[in-house]
Amino acid sequence: MRCPLCGAEFSETLTSCPNCGRMVEESDREKFVPKPNNPAMTYNDPAIHSNVKKYTPAPQQQTDAAMGYNGNPQKSSPAMGYNGNPQKSSPEMGYNGTPQQTGPAMGYNGTPQQTGSAVGYNGIPSGNQQNGQGGGNRPPIKKSTWIIIASSAAAVLLIIVIAVLIKTNKDSNRASTDPTGMGTEETTESTTQAWHYSEPDENVEDIPFGETWTVDGQWAVKVLSVEKTDERNEYSSTDPKAVYVIKYAYTNFGYDNETNDGLFISFDSNIIDSAGLEGYPYPGHISYYPQQVPVGATCVCYTTIGVDNEGTFKVTIRKYDDENQSHIACFVLEPGKSSEEFFVSDKKWDDYPALKIGETWTVDGQWSLTINGVKEVQERNEYSELKPNAVYVIDYTYTNLGYENKYDSGLYITIDDIVVDSEGMMAYGYPGNLEKYPKETAVGQTCQAQECIGVENAGDMKLTVVKYDGNGDKHKQSFVVEVK
Repeated sequence: MRCPLCGAEFSETLTSCPNCGRMVEESDREKFVPKPNNPAMTYNDPAIHSNVKKYTPAPQQQTDAAMGYNGNPQKSSPAMGYNGNPQKSSPEMGYNGTPQQTGPAMGYNGTPQQTGSAVGYNGIPSGNQQNGQGGGNRPPIKKSTWIIIASSAAAVLLIIVIAVLIKTNKDSNRASTDPTGMGTEETTESTTQAWHYSEPDENVEDIPFGETWTVDGQWAVKVLSVEKTDERNEYSSTDPKAVYVIKYAYTNFGYDNETNDGLFISFDSNIIDSAGLEGYPYPGHISYYPQQVPVGATCVCYTTIGVDNEGTFKVTIRKYDDENQSHIACFVLEPGKSSEEFFVSDKKWDDYPALKIGETWTVDGQWSLTINGVKEVQERNEYSELKPNAVYVIDYTYTNLGYENKYDSGLYITIDDIVVDSEGMMAYGYPGNLEKYPKETAVGQTCQAQECIGVENAGDMKLTVVKYDGNGDKHKQSFVVEVK
């Protein structure tokens, strides 16, 4: 039976409602029992009285209360949730029957949102998002971020404007130098070379092949031969039509400059080929290079140049003497010709003061250097293209007395930079076998070292050591090495 007060169903044997506690009197029991033709009953309602027959109920017509799925009557006014609990009539209900506040839009979990705010996917109001900016649960864009974006865009625009202006300027320059816009092959050739011809300031007399350019008391220069070669350097970025090897000699008659360590003459600039186009130095294969030549000595060396037109070409040399006076000469070079004779100085290197074997050169607070001895060796390096007539190994010792330099780990001295043989010809370092090599030496330490020297003329030699100390001051000392 059902309680007329709360609608709860309970057994007829009970004397009170187990839900609300209302007492059931015997005189009221008749009206507690539902009649088959009175209240609407669901398909699963059992017979609740012995004198009521089981039947299949007709379609439900709710008169007083709508019945739930379990046949319990529902109150007529409030809407019921899925669990039969009454809901308030005015606010909208969520999925769990919880009343929602009137007005604000709700998220999927019934959480009220702030009016006018954009909502993320999880229903959390994004109150900081203004005018619909932002989406989902992304954080709002700060004002500083907009400033950065605007600045970046302005920078990109400025770069584009500058690039356009540069291109416009280049085009106008091109138009002014070449109004036709056609250009010429000759112009292209001359502008692509790294080395350019410098027109002399005054008329210069040509020096024919075989003649010597002499400046009294300073130097003498002569080209000994010009030979065409088919060898090419695979690593070179240039592709000359012809490559020539120039052999030349220069002698120092008295050039003595405090800045330079000797006379140095080069033939690798101001080159004009047979068609009047510029030539250029070419990285060809040579063994003897120009050196710093001291007074009284002679250097025989080679250089290679490239041209785009074969035949006779010119090389112009400008050189300043030790009084800073300019001298200029234009050599006319004819491929295939040779002349091996050249001037040498009548000054001997032994006319100048020098230390001997066993004597020590000391620079206070920096280093000390001593030539200990020399011996001739017969062994030759089969892989070297140098062909000296004699080879010597020189023993020497140096001590670090306080030399320090931020670019070095210690004192390091070699003695093969400026070496002159017994006839005044420049000698050179030779790749021979050594037992002791120079190395960087710390303060207070001593290094025992050797150097291998190749010469054209056997016998005594003179070597000059040039070294900068830890304070940047230059020091130079010569040694006479007597071969016994």
